[in-house]
Amino acid sequence: ALLKTLEEPPKNVVFILATTEIHKVPATILSRCQRFDFKNIEQVDIEENIKKITKIENLVISNEAISAIAISSEGGMRDALSLLDQVISFSNGEITEEDVYKVSGGLSRRFINELLLTLYDKKPQKALDFINQVLSDGKDVLRMVSDIIIALRDLLMDKINSDKKYPDLIMIPSSMIYAYLDILNELQVSLKYTTSK
Repeated sequence: ALLKTLEEPPKNVVFILATTEIHKVPATILSRCQRFDFKNIEQVDIEENIKKITKIENLVISNEAISAIAISSEGGMRDALSLLDQVISFSNGEITEEDVYKVSGGLSRRFINELLLTLYDKKPQKALDFINQVLSDGKDVLRMVSDIIIALRDLLMDKINSDKKYPDLIMIPSSMIYAYLDILNELQVSLKYTTSK
């Protein structure tokens, strides 16, 4: 019955089938549809849209906060707007990067910067104090590891780009960054299967 309806739909009717699991759609259905694959929205496009909205709404927001919202949304405009709405409710006056990370549960660039500098300077006790502080603030361990991995990836990009996200960390050698990434990627996999994060 569905195939017949798709082949000969009623006049003025358009069926839109949306899925994130296209492999589960039978070939008989797929062959009768036009297929459009959507991809994540670029970070720069999300930032531009947020800037337009905040200008229309007369909101005071820092560029760092806009970037943090775009990064946290992971390519989804709806997620970005939802996070912006939450941050507006949370903040008093100007919206800062710290506000965004408090609401989203992520780690700020400032924190990651300090943590990586501490590790580079071989101060493990101070690094553990940082991590304990984050955990006592109720941050998720898996999210924390993910944020540090993204920061390390950005740091590798800093080594070849003129626009640097982590200028204070540029002296960390690439070999050390790769070593950190290996450890954190392994940890990320292990955390998914452990009962004691």
